[in-house]
Amino acid sequence: MLGTTYGDQSSEAAANFFSIMYGNTITTDILGTIKYIINALEENNVPHDYIEFPNSCHGLQNDNKLFAKYIEKMNEYLGSEYAVRLLQQKP
Repeated sequence: MLGTTYGDQSSEAAANFFSIMYGNTITTDILGTIKYIINALEENNVPHDYIEFPNSCHGLQNDNKLFAKYIEKMNEYLGSEYAVRLLQQKP
């Protein structure tokens, strides 16, 4: 139902919840920003593309052309030299 609030909606509550789920500390500055993730990828030299789905939620079902691009990029990454090296590393 639209407009219904369930529980604590604060960033601090969300950070605590995700910290429990993830098993590591998640801070409020991480939440709601793609900048943190992009910075982490760049600092660790991880190849990446950022594709935003402006008309979709978790299902990505409302941006068909962007979803096709996402699948294309996933296939590129899975076949890349970077992915092969990661898969060859011992745990």
